[in-house]
Amino acid sequence: MTTAGNDAQSGTGTLAWSIARAFERDRYLSALLAPRRARDDLVALAAFAGEIARIPASVSEPMLGEIRLQWWRDALGRALGGEGSATGHPIADALAAALLRHGIGAESIAPLIDAVGERLDDLPFADLAGLRRHLAQWHGGLFEVAWQMLGGTGAAPGVLRAGGEVYGLARCLVEAPAELAQGRILLPRDLAAGCGISLDAVRQADAAPRWRELNARLAAGAMLHANDVFGSYREADVRVRIAALPLALVRPYLRVSEHADMASLAAHDIAPLTRVWRLWRTSRTGRI
Repeated sequence: MTTAGNDAQSGTGTLAWSIARAFERDRYLSALLAPRRARDDLVALAAFAGEIARIPASVSEPMLGEIRLQWWRDALGRALGGEGSATGHPIADALAAALLRHGIGAESIAPLIDAVGERLDDLPFADLAGLRRHLAQWHGGLFEVAWQMLGGTGAAPGVLRAGGEVYGLARCLVEAPAELAQGRILLPRDLAAGCGISLDAVRQADAAPRWRELNARLAAGAMLHANDVFGSYREADVRVRIAALPLALVRPYLRVSEHADMASLAAHDIAPLTRVWRLWRTSRTGRI
């Protein structure tokens, strides 16, 4: 693991390596378990994901976030459009170089930036269908780009989008208390309201049982869908399995979310050794 980390750091630069490790640990560790030829590019993709996913929480109003996202659209569009000019941003330049090596165009990256733009509002998703579509676009889109970096060609297998939806929902449930601390609810507005959860009511005495009710409903639906996805994953090409390796963490995330205290406004996570073990085992066996 140490050797792979050193390889990634030397290939994509210290900043990209650090951002990937700090803000996209699942994708970072998955990249280190990928074939050596693809590691640097997958780390660059993870760093990009970690960098732009933080934008909604770091701006005071949606317009400021959209300005920053537009910079990414313009910078990567120029770099991938043949202009060949460096952006001066280490992560953007590392990602652009990786995309160019694999012939991946801006049309694969623009939807990812658009998906982050959907999170700029405090309560962005009206219902579960909207959230699921968003998660498939964001996490599933990242899985698809990773698959292309691993040599995948043609139409992307459907398990990548479906897997992104399942993985994304599991992460949403774990991250919900921390999101609330930033004044946002990414979970469906209609289901949250039905359970009495809102930005104003989160510290009320009965917030914890309301959260458990919402979590149980969403986790049950996620697990039902996940079982089908896991079956497709086991049968998929090895490039698909590596690209969507974070699916190995869906079950641990859902278990942790059962004990998340919404009113605490604190981040919850799986144990570091659990994360590493699950990813390593799935990378070797294909079992989730």
